[in-house]
Amino acid sequence: LPLKLIVVIPAIYVISTELKDKQLRNFLLIAIAVLGLGEGIRNLISLILI
Repeated sequence: LPLKLIVVIPAIYVISTELKDKQLRNFLLIAIAVLGLGEGIRNLISLILI
């Protein structure tokens, strides 16, 4: 988990500050959120089913 935060937080910062194209910036931020939420939802569903 900490390794993921070490990678994701700077990536979000760079995307938010360096990209001028608003659509591309929002797309990349949503993609990062979806990838993170996918793992969390998978774990939640596995806990519910057990």
